[in-house]
Amino acid sequence: MKRFVSIVAGSLVVLVLALCPARVTALESKAGPGEDQFLKMVGDGLKKIQALFPPYFSRSPNDRLFCGALNGILREIDPSGNSYVSKHEGPSGEAKFTPGLQIRMVEGVPAVASLVVHSEAFGHDLQQGDLLLKIDDKLVLGKDLPSIAALLAGPISSTVKVAVFRPQANLYREEKLKRETPESVVYSRKIAGKIGYVEINLVDDKSVADFEARLKVLTREKLTGIVVDFRNTSGGTLEHAVRLADPFLPDKDRVIAKVHSVQGVRSLQATPKTTHVRIPVVVLQNQGTVGAAEIAAAALQDNHRAVLMGETTFGGGVYGSAERLVPDFSVQVATTYIFTPGGREIMGKGIGPDIVEHGELVPADKVKKFRQEFTHFCKGVVVTAREKDDKKDPKAQASPASAPTTGTPVDSDEDEEDSPKPAPGKPEKPSDQILDEFPLVKRHDTALMRALNLLISTNIFYEQLLQN
Repeated sequence: MKRFVSIVAGSLVVLVLALCPARVTALESKAGPGEDQFLKMVGDGLKKIQALFPPYFSRSPNDRLFCGALNGILREIDPSGNSYVSKHEGPSGEAKFTPGLQIRMVEGVPAVASLVVHSEAFGHDLQQGDLLLKIDDKLVLGKDLPSIAALLAGPISSTVKVAVFRPQANLYREEKLKRETPESVVYSRKIAGKIGYVEINLVDDKSVADFEARLKVLTREKLTGIVVDFRNTSGGTLEHAVRLADPFLPDKDRVIAKVHSVQGVRSLQATPKTTHVRIPVVVLQNQGTVGAAEIAAAALQDNHRAVLMGETTFGGGVYGSAERLVPDFSVQVATTYIFTPGGREIMGKGIGPDIVEHGELVPADKVKKFRQEFTHFCKGVVVTAREKDDKKDPKAQASPASAPTTGTPVDSDEDEEDSPKPAPGKPEKPSDQILDEFPLVKRHDTALMRALNLLISTNIFYEQLLQN
């Protein structure tokens, strides 16, 4: 036991005092004890616990006690769950893949943070906020994020069964997901001939370069506004965040983010740009907006360059590093914390929208069709009834949404309610005359439709001012 206590205490010195000095200082200011007294309290507490529960100590492996003790402290230092201690399991000799599903801890309970848009998992009836109960019939309540990630991982194309509970609908569901490597994609298109739309699902070198290229093409068009869709956008580095925000900022010396680390505070600046978007911008965001997209959205908001619409973002805003703690154990610790240009901390709080729009809950029996149609919308294509039915024809192609189409749009077999009509006597919105070829998107993606209404109305108002 003495050896165990000394290992824990020594690891705390490395873990808490060296890697997280800013967080420990904040913790000390609340709790009172200094560094030496804090470590003594931990050692004395462990000895007391052993004296009170000797049978449990003898039956519990030291590695589990070690991880449990340090992870408990890390949860206080970093409530986001980005910091944790784990044991090296050794190479398995086989690459592991996960479904396009991201998990976060909500008050100690694993929950769906986001689905990778356009991935295989995106076609299943899983939603943000669903509580994760089981993975392949194994209970996950009480497990940490690394353990849950290990259960989700497996050989490519294999399946994993997840059981979730949806509190707002009092619904229990089980879904079988295929493990894959989600592909990062960027889609862009014009809507109603004058509004640009660009969407990115995962942030990496490839997708950011594509994002920049598509913005460059859109800026050549005579557009009156642009919608940037960061909903469920995840991944990316600080450099990627700069590249996502940079084209929209007017000056090269504008601050994109403030980085707090053990080395101090530094500012990320906008750079001289080859592409400059000067038209009005609406950024769509939700609880799945995290990483570079979350930082970029905050930069555009604080620089008054875009209207953020949707929900409060994930609340990441932290980057970490892996450190060897003791033999066979390593720690992933959050060492860099991102603040907005205005000084707001992102971690654990997220970025609130300028206009709150939670969106309409899609009925369970239409989720898959809605998400398929959303992918078609992003690509700017309309699948006709003939193409839908003639699946055996390898030459069948989807029709571009900007081109005349024949036949009936996909989902035309749905009820008339899927094609929303303004109530009698109610003024039509600017968006009422567009996107009829995507009835499910038009009815249920209220955030997108509201963004389009805002941009179209702003342009109409501006044109009227010029005429007067």
